[in-house]
Amino acid sequence: MSRRRLWPIVAKTSWCSECNVPLISEKCSRCGQVGLKLRICKPGDARPAFEHDLKLLEKTMEAEFGSDKPFNSLIRDKAVLLNKAVYIDDMREIICDGNVVGKLYFDPKLMSWRFRLDFYGALKLLELGLIDSVEVKWKVRKREVIKDRTYENGKLVVLTREKVPFGIGKASKDGIVVERILETCKINITSGKSASFKEVLDANRWQLYVLRSRAIKFISVMAEKVPKPVVLSFSGGKDSAVCLDLAAEALGDFEVLFNDTGIELPETVKNVEELVEKAGFKLVEADAREAFWKTAELFGPPARDYRWCCKICKLIPIARVVKSRWPDGALSIVGQRAFESLERAASQKVWRNVWIPTLLSISPIQEWSALAVWLHIFDKGIKVNELYFHGFDRIGCFMCPASRLSEFKEVERRRPEVWGRWKAFLERWAEKVGLPRGWVSYGLWRWLTDAPAKLTLAKYVNVSLPNWIETYLKWCDLNIAESKVSENEAKVMLNKQVDIGNLLKQYPVITRDHPEHDGEILLKTPEARYLVSRRGLVEVEGYGNVFEELVDLLKLIYRGTYCVECGSCELWCPNGAVTLHNGIFINADRCESCRVCIDECPISDQLVEKLIVALLLKKQLAWRRETRRPKEFLKSLGRETRVL
Repeated sequence: MSRRRLWPIVAKTSWCSECNVPLISEKCSRCGQVGLKLRICKPGDARPAFEHDLKLLEKTMEAEFGSDKPFNSLIRDKAVLLNKAVYIDDMREIICDGNVVGKLYFDPKLMSWRFRLDFYGALKLLELGLIDSVEVKWKVRKREVIKDRTYENGKLVVLTREKVPFGIGKASKDGIVVERILETCKINITSGKSASFKEVLDANRWQLYVLRSRAIKFISVMAEKVPKPVVLSFSGGKDSAVCLDLAAEALGDFEVLFNDTGIELPETVKNVEELVEKAGFKLVEADAREAFWKTAELFGPPARDYRWCCKICKLIPIARVVKSRWPDGALSIVGQRAFESLERAASQKVWRNVWIPTLLSISPIQEWSALAVWLHIFDKGIKVNELYFHGFDRIGCFMCPASRLSEFKEVERRRPEVWGRWKAFLERWAEKVGLPRGWVSYGLWRWLTDAPAKLTLAKYVNVSLPNWIETYLKWCDLNIAESKVSENEAKVMLNKQVDIGNLLKQYPVITRDHPEHDGEILLKTPEARYLVSRRGLVEVEGYGNVFEELVDLLKLIYRGTYCVECGSCELWCPNGAVTLHNGIFINADRCESCRVCIDECPISDQLVEKLIVALLLKKQLAWRRETRRPKEFLKSLGRETRVL
């Protein structure tokens, strides 16, 4: 059984009991009181509730309780935070009066928002006489029926023991069904005052000043220390908007790089153009154009564990612009924060992206919480992306597999033509590989493998998925028919004929010696013998790791067959041996057989590794195997351009 990874860092959010507002430090700048500790889900990256959130919460609570009184009594006119919680889709803790009142969550089965009380919320509603209760003296379990038919069907009831809430039940014709057992916890006592956002700002003035000063100084010192051009990476999101503001104060002049993936929502592109123009900076665009839609026909839908889209639409266009515009490297200011993901939590404030190593990246707001970011935005009057105020928690590609179903529903509502195109593609793909309609409608395409989150969601919405091997075999037209791997021999029979001509253009990647060619290709090195026949036989014999040699040979076949001319191989070849014109061609006089072009090819790195190698080894996570060759070239580029 795998262990849940722990957050190495958590947000330092507390609550002033007197002013009844959230704090980004331990002390209130308004009244001087030390803040109360919040008992919320880690990493505790809570943000303010906006008007859209409050309207949604009011509507949902009224639907659950049949009255607007619970919302009016617990939430209205108070300072409210939303904090992400672990769930099969979107769930947010509702924090008010220094406690978690309940949780707002999106139910995938109903495709609608729901609300459920937590201990503090149940306690307050009982005190206010706004919810009924049943005293239960024995221990009960979830789904147990308490034989009490006093209440009308569907009515929520708090279960108490010695007048203390311990569960939530719902009345039915058979009695009260125990829906949840509440976790009792220590309650924070506050003044209960109403609070405006100005009062929240005033309570955090000093710490906000400290964070700004440190970030501005960090940017200034790094720009002075690194003798390279400065570029700010702008995504159109709130974090990069804050970095733009901080960098403008620290430096005054720099270029702004925007990666238009071709699948951004129009609101994002508009916000980038307006903000950069208003600030007076030069905007440099890395435009992927229609690359996503063209490539999706080969790769299939991207997934959380199959991120070919990031390579095709982000990293390669950016790397191309960086190499042409800043060939000697640059200092890149990035709006990255530690609380966004476990990977970013483990990152340093100064780092390199392995795919674009000539950029030295710095994260001036690495330790900022979402609350600190929003306080800065409202204090400085920064015009951020309007999508944040219409139900979007993150800004980026409209169909990013990291998104929640709740966000997809909002995209569909706002941009039906955009979502309609994507949905039509998913339905075609599902039909091609034999997947049920629920794979599309419940967003199960967001995982390629049988990840625990995927299986949990599929079970909840009652969708039966076929065996993964059946799906993988239909995913790509050119696939494995038979395979055999032993110590000194690895052999595959493909289900289709191989275009020998495509492979002949790439043979120097294996060896600089010209191949023997008579209806099949025979390549030889001191360690191995490689054979590829027109009818689809792929074979490697020799010493050492013949399986990895077979995988490299398959990668050459697949990229020769399906090359989408993304330019990654041409971009990163250290000797300029690769050219793209009606497919890939390797110049034997320049090629040193370093195989960098294989490692950096998205077809090799994603399609072959995640699908074909998985089929060969009968393991979905075969791409994590220990024998796989490490990507050393781009790491070495980073070392060669070291500036600190």
